[in-house]
Amino acid sequence: MTDEAAVRAALDRVIDPCSVAAGAPAGLAELGIVREVAVTDGRDGRLVRVVLGLTDPTCMMGPSFVHSAREALLALPWVAGAEVTYDEDSTSWSPSDMAPHYRRRLSLVRSARVHGDRHRGPHDGACG
Repeated sequence: MTDEAAVRAALDRVIDPCSVAAGAPAGLAELGIVREVAVTDGRDGRLVRVVLGLTDPTCMMGPSFVHSAREALLALPWVAGAEVTYDEDSTSWSPSDMAPHYRRRLSLVRSARVHGDRHRGPHDGACG
């Protein structure tokens, strides 16, 4: 696995709460909000720099995503330092940024909701 793939896998362990409420939990990479990943060699190990976007300029999750993403990255044994920021002015996200497998899963969940699937949880669709 490449360094960038490992970083993206770690970021997918940070789950967006609105995706959970919609019944289709997604990590940050699956959601398509990981805008930049850079891995460089530092004196004490590898340094990771990540820039996140937001799905909407009014999204309040930016600071929480930054904190959780940094913790997930620092849990990687080869990462000595992690800098995570988000673009507050991000307006470029669209559903097409989501990973194709996640778009399909979300579509199935939404279709089941429309067709009255009785297997949904009590909070499905609360945020989306």
